[in-house]
This record gives sequence, C-alpha cells and structure tokens, in this order.
Amino acid sequence: MLSGFVLAHVYGREFSAGTYRHSRFLVKRIARVCPMHIVMLAFFVVLALAAPAIGLVLDSAERYDFSLIPAQVFLVRAWVGTGETFNYPSWSISAEFFAYLSFPVVMLLANRPRLMAGLGLAAVFGWHFGAILVTGKPSTWLNDWQIMRIMPEFLLGAGLRQLMAVTRVPVLDRWLATPVMAMLVIVLALVDAPDWLMIAALIALLAAAAERARSGISGALEAPFSLYLGEISYALYMVHVSAATGVAALEASRAKGFPMYGETLHQYLMYNAEDYKRPGGQMYHTYPSLKYPEDQKRLWTATNRGAIQVIATDELCCPIRIKLQGSRIDDTTGGNSGVEPRVGLMYTQMVTERGYSEAHFVDMISTNAAKIMGLYPRKGALTVGSDADIVLMETGIRKTIKAADLHETDYTPWEGHIVTAWPATTIVHGKVVVENGAFSGDLKDGKFLKRKVADEMRSRPAV
Repeated sequence: MLSGFVLAHVYGREFSAGTYRHSRFLVKRIARVCPMHIVMLAFFVVLALAAPAIGLVLDSAERYDFSLIPAQVFLVRAWVGTGETFNYPSWSISAEFFAYLSFPVVMLLANRPRLMAGLGLAAVFGWHFGAILVTGKPSTWLNDWQIMRIMPEFLLGAGLRQLMAVTRVPVLDRWLATPVMAMLVIVLALVDAPDWLMIAALIALLAAAAERARSGISGALEAPFSLYLGEISYALYMVHVSAATGVAALEASRAKGFPMYGETLHQYLMYNAEDYKRPGGQMYHTYPSLKYPEDQKRLWTATNRGAIQVIATDELCCPIRIKLQGSRIDDTTGGNSGVEPRVGLMYTQMVTERGYSEAHFVDMISTNAAKIMGLYPRKGALTVGSDADIVLMETGIRKTIKAADLHETDYTPWEGHIVTAWPATTIVHGKVVVENGAFSGDLKDGKFLKRKVADEMRSRPAV
C-alpha cells in the first residue's frame, strides 16, 4: 500500500502532464531493487553449495531448489508456484515488480480518484475477508497467489494518494494526528494485529500525513510538533528554513519567548522553484527544495532582524555530471558549491542592494552563528582573546563570479552573478591562508574546539 501511495505521489504529475515514460520508470525501479536482491541471492546460493562441504545442515533444506534460480533472478518467482525459496525477500520483491509493471494501468484511473480508491478498498477487504470465508484463514496464507496479495493494496495506496489530493479531512489537520496515527501503527505491529486492522490504521496515517503536508508546513523540522518539543524542552536551531510557513512558525514561537533560532541559505534567498525550469536547473537544487517567490520575500523580511538569524550554506560539492543526473526533486543530488561566493553575494544583496548595515551583515554570516553554537567570543568577534580568524573584503568593486575562479568543483550555480565585494585575504589563527585567490593553508591549520551554549541562548531568543 505504501509503495502505491508513494509512487502515485511521485509520478502523478507526470501522468497528468503526459510526460510519464514507463521504460524510464522501470529502469529506476530495477536499479534500486536488483543490486541488493542479486547480492543476497548469490549469498544464499554460495551458502547452499558450501554447506555440505563444511558439514553444515541447513534448516528448511527444501527451500534451496536450484531449478528456481532463473525465476528469482528475473523477478517472477511470486507469479507462479508455491513456497519461498533461497532468500525470502526475493519472493516479495518479485511480487512488487509485478505491481511496477502494472503501474500505468493503475494510474489510468488517476483522473477518477474516488473510483480508484473505492476499487482498491473493495479489493483489499474483499480479498482478505474472502480468503477467510473460503479457507478459514487470512489471505497471507495464500502464498501461491502473492501477486494477488500485493495488487489490491498497491491499488488502494495509489487510489488513496489521488483521493487525498482532491479531498480534505479537516479532523486530521491537527499537529497531533500524524504522531498519534504513527504510534497506533507501531502498537498494532507489536501486538501482531490482524492485517485488516493494520491496513485501516495505515490508511488513517497516510490521510493524516497528507493533511499536514497540504497545510503548507514544508518539512518535519518546520512542523508545529517539532516546535512544541523544542518549546517544552530545549532551544531549537531550525536549519535550512526555505518556506514562509517555517518563518511563520518561528515567529510565533519566538513571540512567546521561546529560544528558537532560524537559519536559511543564500540559495533560498536568490533562487526559487522557477529556476528549476532553466537549462541545467538541477544545479540550483538543495534540500529542502527551492520554494516560490512569495516564500523568498518572506525569507528576506525575516533576515532583517526577524525570525532568521543566520545565512549559512549547504555545502556538498560534486562534479556537474552528477549534479545534473536527476530528473526530479527527489532524485537530484542536494547541496552545491556555496562557501566561496557566500560572503560576496550576501554583502551585495544585503548591504549594497537592500541597505543593511555592515554590522548586521557580519551578524548574519558570522557572529550570530558563533553565539548560538556556543563559540562566541572566540569566534564571531574581533576582540582581545578571540581567535584571529579574519576575512578582509574588498568592497566598492564590480566583479563577475566565474567557475574558473573558484576551487570547489567544476561548476558553480552562481556563474555570471555580479558582486560588489569579494574576500581579498583570509586569515586563520593569525596565519594568512588565502591571498588574492591563492590558497596557502594546510589541513593541520584546523583545531578541535570545545564549546558550551550559553544559558541565555537556551532560555530566551537572545539574538
């Protein structure tokens, strides 16, 4: 059921837009499933061959039927015959592969979500209760019809996803609904509850999760439940705030006096979801995904002494060929090369373009983070006793960022951006490590720092 729900969620828009390609879909499913399946199958084959030679007696020796290996390799074992041979997962994987093959047929009903969900619900409960009426046992005992066990639930999962896209369940739009439903599923699994009851609980969990997602909260750390846990126990540093809803949640909590702090990235401040449509749009991607212009506007407002205290990076450098491999948000590599251009870009956007003071700019890119993380005044300040970690910036210039001038990877999402300031000299512990673009540092220049978050940072919104 979960497979049907997730796949309908991921590929539903492609079906609606007419861009779905089943061959591409199958290649991706096989690439994810087959490697571990083949490794496990090979392990059991070797075990079965080696056991007699080393004097081992295998339990359930009838499982090791070598004539069935081709059916296992080609993922058709659950389609015919009875019993589970070699590795048990391959039995289930082959049943799920059948569901993958039938996915386009299932999604043909996507434009009629109520019919789709109704058929799935009828198929699931009809199959389970029908099996009890006919055999006196639950359907899970009918192992020779494994594909018939998975298809009703797969159809139900896909149908639920499509139905939830057009149907509201307001009673589930509560911050407690999803964790309560999740706990119920866990309890039912621990007590070995009947399948039909587990299915009903999973339906409720998926519905609650869909309602929460629809409400606009963009990620788990931006959910009210996470804020509630932070409010009753610890200070909360919310990383990578990307959406207006995250800003609103932080503002509401900070207004109550709770020690909540927000961090965003220069990617979110300068790129949005429209940039995905550009050639090579994957290079702008990070996690959480880029949002919309209205979210950007709210983020910028929050950086002006509001709910956002830090502008950080999501540094994950990889070659451009890897960055461009994905075709969707969920299969594109997150992060990008952002450390080198961050301060120049933010000086330009904050001081030159928006009139922020230079002191506020320094707070946002350095001092506030040091205070929140318990490193101030050793870091984030120019005072006696502080580490001599200093960046000297050349301001009042007009420089175009080029990948050739950077050192992290073979591309930059900031190619062509014009900045009015750029680091000229970088000093670490009093040692010049970068000057005029030339690096002269050493890996040994870094030091482990013990830190302790100050009580005032944990008792109220201190910055």
